[in-house]
Amino acid sequence: MTVREFRARLAAVGDDELCCGTFWLAEDFLGINPDMTPDEIAAAMEYAEDHHDANEGFNWWHLEMPSMLSCSRRKGHSAARYAAADPLMSPVMAASLQE
Repeated sequence: MTVREFRARLAAVGDDELCCGTFWLAEDFLGINPDMTPDEIAAAMEYAEDHHDANEGFNWWHLEMPSMLSCSRRKGHSAARYAAADPLMSPVMAASLQE
């Protein structure tokens, strides 16, 4: 989602409506891996959004995994090896790596 799309979504809601949420930008992903390309950041954001687990939310770990996956594809590594390496990975995320 772009900032423009995010603003449009918020514009449909009244200014006094209650809300909560998390807002991440490309610079947050660059904080995880400064070598990420714009395409890798976009892919990591899309992956994070598509595989969001409401029990975990969007936390640093949830953003680190798609960032590693996005960059690993550029390097020709298998995403499944990350699932095997992290015993704390949620079932939702682990299943998505097998796709």
